[in-house]
Amino acid sequence: MKTKNLIFDLDGTLWDAAPPVAEGWNRILQREIPLTSNDVRKLAGLPMDIIFEKLDVEPDPELLRRLIASEHQVIEETGAELFPGIRQTIEQLAKCYNLYIVSNCQQGYIELFLRKMDMQDLFIDHLCWGDTNQPKGITIQRLMTHHGMNNAVYIGDTRGDQVAAEVSGIPFIFVTYGFGQVEEPVEKIDHIGELLEVFPCP
Repeated sequence: MKTKNLIFDLDGTLWDAAPPVAEGWNRILQREIPLTSNDVRKLAGLPMDIIFEKLDVEPDPELLRRLIASEHQVIEETGAELFPGIRQTIEQLAKCYNLYIVSNCQQGYIELFLRKMDMQDLFIDHLCWGDTNQPKGITIQRLMTHHGMNNAVYIGDTRGDQVAAEVSGIPFIFVTYGFGQVEEPVEKIDHIGELLEVFPCP
């Protein structure tokens, strides 16, 4: 798995923002039975049009705008949790590799993550569903084309991430601590720090 380009998923791979996202959405949706953090984790990695469908909510640009604004506000208020070892591992990898993020989130979410976690200087670039309105595999391809990458590895936590890597024609590494499951066989790690064994930094 030789490459200088490592592309990361966000939710379920780098951080867990499910609690503040659930709170933000509940403030807007006002459901009789509020969404839980686990409800949000099950939706992680899906584009917003599919999330609306899963929630049985009529797609509405204004509702989407309000949901995004509310979740961002709660994340600003409460923060979110990096998974164990993320900061140390990313800081080490950034010394020797080109790091990127591709997510199925809306515009502004990755920027919020980078600013809130003070990691702006560790990632070269990012792209999301909100930028491309395309499946994640296409979004990965666009990022690679933009930066002239001949190869890369995608690191994620769901079957959707695995499929995106397959569509992009690049290897995939599954993080078992995340929110989802994948199909075997697959390269996997149980802790993000194990990436330093796969991609050593002299």
